[in-house]
Amino acid sequence: AAPQDAPLTFEDHGIVLDDAERISHVALPPEVRGIYWTARTATNYRAQELIEYMREYDLNTVVLDAKLDDGTLAFTPHDPELKPYAEEKPAIPEIDALLKQLALEDFYRIARVPIMRDKTLAAVHPEIALQKKDGGLWHDSAGSVWVDPAAPAATEYALTLARELHSRGFDEIQFDYVRY
Repeated sequence: AAPQDAPLTFEDHGIVLDDAERISHVALPPEVRGIYWTARTATNYRAQELIEYMREYDLNTVVLDAKLDDGTLAFTPHDPELKPYAEEKPAIPEIDALLKQLALEDFYRIARVPIMRDKTLAAVHPEIALQKKDGGLWHDSAGSVWVDPAAPAATEYALTLARELHSRGFDEIQFDYVRY
């Protein structure tokens, strides 16, 4: 068995992406039966185990973290407007290959995108983050920073991200932490 932290590679499974290749979308199943994958799960040996599990139990949907709870993108975006929110070494370095593999299995792919709880967006645009009365960013009891859900820039960022994820192959976008 592969070590738990071994990186997930797709070439061993016959998944090779051509630069010009576009990933097709999977139709919404009549009955959605799926599981949630963290970004970390998607990048190690566990992903292949979960694909086998999904086959065995006739599951057809994956909800996958495309953005982490702190606001960091879990992948490298193509859109230059999204680059400030990604890390140099993303949690899912081979997201296109993963999405292709899931599509070849005919799994419906849902991107989980937390949006208002977002210290990464707040660091780049502190003017749209919730502020303390005496100045500085407001933090909740868990230490999280939140952006103003009424700020047009927060909405535009979420929509830009959703467009990118859909163009990369996700079939649906699940916005999470939508709170006022």
